[in-house]
Amino acid sequence: MNFHPTFVMTLTLLIQTKLCSTDNRLNHIRTVDEYINTCPVRVEDNKTIPRAGPGDKICSDWSQLSCCSPETEEQIREQVLHRFDLSHWFLYACVRDWSVEFEWHSGKNTCPSEKECKSFSSIYKHSKDFCESIWDGSWRVERSDRCFHFTSNAAPFHKHNREVSVLRAKEILKRLTAGTTRPKMQALRTWLVCAAFMIVSQGRH
Repeated sequence: MNFHPTFVMTLTLLIQTKLCSTDNRLNHIRTVDEYINTCPVRVEDNKTIPRAGPGDKICSDWSQLSCCSPETEEQIREQVLHRFDLSHWFLYACVRDWSVEFEWHSGKNTCPSEKECKSFSSIYKHSKDFCESIWDGSWRVERSDRCFHFTSNAAPFHKHNREVSVLRAKEILKRLTAGTTRPKMQALRTWLVCAAFMIVSQGRH
């Protein structure tokens, strides 16, 4: 069976358009406020707007902009933490990666029966190794002041964390904006390839 070249070109364009339509939702964010007010995609309701969570005692800085939920399709990657805080959080553990190696059958994280509790210094090389290993690569430690403090109840830390959020959002938006022309170039290349295919096919008939 022989297909008309125009049909082949149209079918190819439809396939390419479908492939290119899957877009990172962050590509549609253009302001710092929009970025800061965006939550990870949640499995159960797909809500992406932060809301108040006044009962949050650990992340009190963000209690009015809470995205907390165990049901999420996304995870953080290499979120920066301040080394000062992590050097003071160095006690005992039984596994290296807390996100996957603990037992959770009881509803709480417990050590596997074959693992014994050891000092952090026996499991991790230093506080940096600890924080970058415990949660599947979610954290990245820096000496720079352009990163978050965990203990942010004090007013200076509270203000500092918000300033860092804005700074990081600006950097991410700058990278996202720089990449907005790529889908357009990909679409143009697709049209050119299909047009060339049609011309060659017509030349054979």
